Amino acid sequence: MTKNQKRKYFALLMMILGTAILIALALCRVLYGIKFSTLQYIIVPIIIGFFLVVYRNFSQAVKEDEKYGPIK
Repeated sequence: MTKNQKRKYFALLMMILGTAILIALALCRVLYGIKFSTLQYIIVPIIIGFFLVVYRNFSQAVKEDEKYGPIK
């Protein structure tokens, strides 16, 4: 497994984790009435978007590694 593949899977894991946190925030608000700061609802989607971009970039890098070979 190359470095780019490891980074790609790490970014995917972080996207899934961010999505789970966002769902947990929403469920806590609906089920338990806990009111979180608006900033928390804004920061989590920004983090998800950041790791989405990172995942896309490393997916392209993996495709280039397969085509041209890894950079040494």
